[in-house]
Amino acid sequence: GGIYGSIDLTSQFQFVINDALIKQCQAKSDSTSTYPTGYGGGIFLTGSGDYDVQSNSLNFKGINISDNSANNGGQSIYIIMSKLKEWCRYGTAGEYVKGNYSDTYSNQNELQGIPINIWHFQSGTSQTLTPEDQYFCGNIDEPCESIEYALKQISVRKGGSETSDILEKKIGITEVGFELTKPIELNPSITHTNKIIIMKQLYGTPSAMIDNSQLKIKKGDQSKLTIPIIYVEESNSILDLNSITFSGINLSPTSEAKGIIHININNQQFNME
Repeated sequence: GGIYGSIDLTSQFQFVINDALIKQCQAKSDSTSTYPTGYGGGIFLTGSGDYDVQSNSLNFKGINISDNSANNGGQSIYIIMSKLKEWCRYGTAGEYVKGNYSDTYSNQNELQGIPINIWHFQSGTSQTLTPEDQYFCGNIDEPCESIEYALKQISVRKGGSETSDILEKKIGITEVGFELTKPIELNPSITHTNKIIIMKQLYGTPSAMIDNSQLKIKKGDQSKLTIPIIYVEESNSILDLNSITFSGINLSPTSEAKGIIHININNQQFNME
């Protein structure tokens, strides 16, 4: 690549780019190397210690990136450091990290990162990772705590408001899993979409988890379920189950809805793979 840097982020330092063009640089992978290769065609930066984003010690405002390439990740910039997401969010629209990168026109692969088109959620705490319903939730390292909030944030982040209608919403269950303790109504008037896809962590990307995610339906008193697991109503609905396993269900319906999946109206589509 063009520049490789390793910095003690707790020391007094400055890495400021005022006006620089990084063009047609290449980062090639080398399987014989003992250190990471093939990352960051323009800049590969690693840092140790916690970075203070308010110090402005890292400032790439003046960088211009064009036609760089990398075999493994980050066509122009690849960064490994603590407080990375805080740095990317500091200032206006990521100004300190992305230079002339355009959220509208640039290739997402220019900057290393996973574009968020799957909003992840989980329940419970895994090691130090605690889910929270807050504006930036949805990444695998910052999951939302509820399905409802994840769906709402897709409208906010993609459409600008909670009531923005979105053509398709993708939500992902992290490898930690999710415990469902109450029924959830997925109604277009509430979710502001006609298509919701629930998938496993990072599904469809090179980093997708190998096993399936788990959605656990819990009843604290260990009693029998009296309602279906999935209840489909309204016309023109589509239920598509792909690689889904139902297990450990003790169902004793008391209403007309009989069975794990109940479809209550004609003109619906039900696919299983």
